[in-house]
Amino acid sequence: MGFPCITLIFVFSFMKSWEAVDRREVRLGDDVMLSCTISCYVDVTWMRHNPGQTPTVVLVTKLGSEGNIVYYHQHDQRFTGVCSNRSIALKIENITDSDFALYFCAGNEGRVLHFGNGTQLLELTEHGPGTQPVIKDNVDGETAPTPSSVSGAPHVCPVYATLLGCALLGMICAVVAVHLKT
Repeated sequence: MGFPCITLIFVFSFMKSWEAVDRREVRLGDDVMLSCTISCYVDVTWMRHNPGQTPTVVLVTKLGSEGNIVYYHQHDQRFTGVCSNRSIALKIENITDSDFALYFCAGNEGRVLHFGNGTQLLELTEHGPGTQPVIKDNVDGETAPTPSSVSGAPHVCPVYATLLGCALLGMICAVVAVHLKT
């Protein structure tokens, strides 16, 4: 009976990793708030990773004893911490080109570093009057239509991942059923 439980835990851990990075589209000059799944009661570190570069620490904070946010490191004054849902969210003011990157929060509990979900910031631009907005990826500067501009079609990757996960779960159930009958 332990085998099916371990198998299901293994499968669902992979399904969780498919959701590890959110995508956010913002315009130059906008302000954005990125949530963190790490508790605010530990030191919270926010990192930015641009493709092909070493990750940069943009903010290190902790919730102070009086409920205020204590800053240990602040890469730029535009990066601030905000208490939100028992965690410290990252607020980025006046988005610039260099801000379009992947952001992760991490918390240090004892000697173990825990990572929260990541957020990929993508540039949303307009190309003239009457045109569809496009998402500019900072990796190579190429643009792609927004999901809503592609005939209202949903993202294919999450649908494919869900179908693949369900198929895998079905195969595991079949193996378990055969194992139990023999």
